[in-house]
Amino acid sequence: NNTLFVHGGISPDAAQYISKRGIEGINKMFASNSSEENLSNFLDHTGEGRAIYDMLTYRGNHESSSCPRLSTLLPDGISRLGVGHTPSYDVKFSCDGNFLALDSALGRWYRNSGNEYCPGDKVQTSKNGRYTCREMKNKCEGQIIRIKNDHVTIVN
Repeated sequence: NNTLFVHGGISPDAAQYISKRGIEGINKMFASNSSEENLSNFLDHTGEGRAIYDMLTYRGNHESSSCPRLSTLLPDGISRLGVGHTPSYDVKFSCDGNFLALDSALGRWYRNSGNEYCPGDKVQTSKNGRYTCREMKNKCEGQIIRIKNDHVTIVN
């Protein structure tokens, strides 16, 4: 479907490593260094590890000013970038549909109270009074997309 999915985004450094090693090569490199005893050193002390970490955390593709550069960051044969870790109530499309921010906060717990702990069974105010926990709805919300034959459709 010509879409590359990453958690955060594609930085210029990450794009360079993907260009050199390919997506499968990056995946294999991460898999071979993802053990508990190797991962921290790999991510912190190697160029490849920092590039992979960028794919988890990079946010530079989210600005509309990054649209002209997006196609230069994507590997050959890829025309669209889908990212998560972008909690919002709706899926966001930008860069003429070539950038998709896909985290639409589907989870009832997150949608109800964000990163605050709330029991969800009743409305209550936090001890410090800074936020109010609402009663949780019985069904998930948010949007889901379907990509078929290079066409993106919002399902709900």
